[in-house]
Amino acid sequence: VCRDQRLSPRQRELVEYVALGQTNHEIARALDLSPHSVRNHLALAFRRVGAANRADLIRLAVLTPA
Repeated sequence: VCRDQRLSPRQRELVEYVALGQTNHEIARALDLSPHSVRNHLALAFRRVGAANRADLIRLAVLTPA
């Protein structure tokens, strides 16, 4: 579960899907969003936590939240 308060509720939800190994297209289908919206939300999440890639995002936002 992502509880990182640097992220919006939607971004936390998307990070949880990323942690489960879901692709942007799979996340988009599950949440009835466009893949473009998923990409944009995740890009903001990457910037907010200082992540360089998806694994880094999980490490920073889920495993060691601020």
